[in-house]
Amino acid sequence: AICDADTSTACSCSAGLGNCTTSATCASGTRTQADSQLICTAFPATTDSGQICQPEAGTAGYGNVTVAFDWSPPQFPGCPNLAGAPAVGTNALAVTDLTGAGLLLTTNYFVGFGYYLVESAYPIDQAQFGSIACSRVNSPSLTSFTPGSPSDTVCVNVPVPTVYSDCDPGAGGAPSGTDSCQGVGVPTKARGKVYKTTGGCTNPPPPRLAGGGWTLAGTPDGSGNICIPVTRPPSGCAWVGVTGTIGGKESPGIVGSLRVAGAAAARPKATIDRAAESKGVVTVNFHTDFETSDTLGFNILANGQAVNSLLIAAKNGAGRNDYTASIDKKDIRNARTITVQTKVGTELIDSAPATITKVKSGAKKSN
Repeated sequence: AICDADTSTACSCSAGLGNCTTSATCASGTRTQADSQLICTAFPATTDSGQICQPEAGTAGYGNVTVAFDWSPPQFPGCPNLAGAPAVGTNALAVTDLTGAGLLLTTNYFVGFGYYLVESAYPIDQAQFGSIACSRVNSPSLTSFTPGSPSDTVCVNVPVPTVYSDCDPGAGGAPSGTDSCQGVGVPTKARGKVYKTTGGCTNPPPPRLAGGGWTLAGTPDGSGNICIPVTRPPSGCAWVGVTGTIGGKESPGIVGSLRVAGAAAARPKATIDRAAESKGVVTVNFHTDFETSDTLGFNILANGQAVNSLLIAAKNGAGRNDYTASIDKKDIRNARTITVQTKVGTELIDSAPATITKVKSGAKKSN
């Protein structure tokens, strides 16, 4: 992980000291960063900054993740709050999971405990902290995909990042909680830049920009739109990632990404089992034999146009996944066939078309 913070005083970094690899002097108001392991997945493991992981991390394989980090040298060449004063050295934390989803939050110094408490950015109710879940809200969304040679054209929309803060209304940093906000206010936020890289298909590459293999692909326009060339690797997958801008500074790591399947990767594809019209409603039954982690969902196409109002969310279950969709007959106009389109990362994969059959209703008269 790469940590990042505004420094309230001058600090220095000596080459070869701990994880510090460059000699530099950090002027007041700049950010300090270095590689350091701050994630805990088991108790009582110790991070490389000498912090003992919290009991909440549980045992290895339990699935909980906690954050434990010490800004002090030699592990880290930064000193965001030497005096331990309130409202100094806002910390920003970016978390990404193995699907490319994640979250961003900022927190200020909690004088009561003498450290930056991540939970201060969580919602609080009756002195009890709530929780924040990873999502794809900060990930780029596909707007179009055009196959080409030697590169495909991938167009995405980059969102203004959602950033949780201890200064949010109802957050734990309020006076009724840790009172860490101290009137600092919610940091400014803006879109970042777009990067690309290659790697495996199961998990996104490491999110850090420095030494993480990411290459700058461009900056989105004022609406967040950008089209970039992406070459699918012969094996593995390509990835498109975005950064965010918090407090006027670009995040030092990717905050959301999507996958472009490699040339040799198998693609999830829907199979239509039945498309039948009865009483003005067309019911489409379809399935997938497998789904990848970046299978986002499905559209029902009639005459080449989507007729469902919202993307049908993928189940991402192991093995076969079955789906049923109901469409008003008037929405398909005079279409005789239906196609199911699978949205997989940056790709749109159409099923074989299926003919719509009409189901007759009513009881047969008897003499």
